[in-house]
Amino acid sequence: MSTTTTNFAFTKPAVASATDADAWGTELNADLDSLDTILKQRPASSAGDYDFNTRDAQNVRLVKYYEKFTALGNISGATNLDLSLTNHFTCTLTGNVTFSFTNVPVSPTSIMLPIVLWTKQDGTGSRTITWPGTVNWQNAITPTPTTTGLHTDKWLFTTIDNGSNWSGDVLGQNYASIL
Repeated sequence: MSTTTTNFAFTKPAVASATDADAWGTELNADLDSLDTILKQRPASSAGDYDFNTRDAQNVRLVKYYEKFTALGNISGATNLDLSLTNHFTCTLTGNVTFSFTNVPVSPTSIMLPIVLWTKQDGTGSRTITWPGTVNWQNAITPTPTTTGLHTDKWLFTTIDNGSNWSGDVLGQNYASIL
C-alpha cells in the first residue's frame, strides 16, 4: 500500500521488502520526504511562488521574471514610498512632491536594495520633486525632473546599508506617453 508525505501529500510507492528490487522505492521515498520538508521550509506566498526572504538561493536560473509595482496614482505633497509593498512605483505629479522611503527591509547580511520610480507630470507640468536628504547623486548634483506636461522620468535608488544612504540615478527622462 502506498503512503503520502506529511506536508504536500506526495504519493510514495509501496515497498514490499528490503530486497534490491525494492531499494529504488525506499530511496525514492526518502527523497520525497526530503523534498516535502524543503518545500515546507519555503512557504508559498501565493500559488506557485516561494518566499526566499529567509533563505539564500545560489545559481538560480529564472525562466520568467516579474516584479510587482505599486501605482501611487495622483500625488502631491509628502509622499512615502512604502517598501513593504514593493520596490517599484509609478505616480503622476499633480503638485510639488517630497518623497521619503519607509519600511526599508533590514538585513543582517550585505544586500543591495534597488527602488525604481516612474514620475509623470500631469497636464499642467512644472511640478518639482524634493528627494530625501539621504540620497547622494552623481557629482553631488541633484538632477532636474522633466517639467513637460504628461512626460515621464524614470529614477533608480539603491542602498547597501539598509537605507541609511541611497545613491540616486536617472534611468531616463522626458518619455512621452509611458504612463
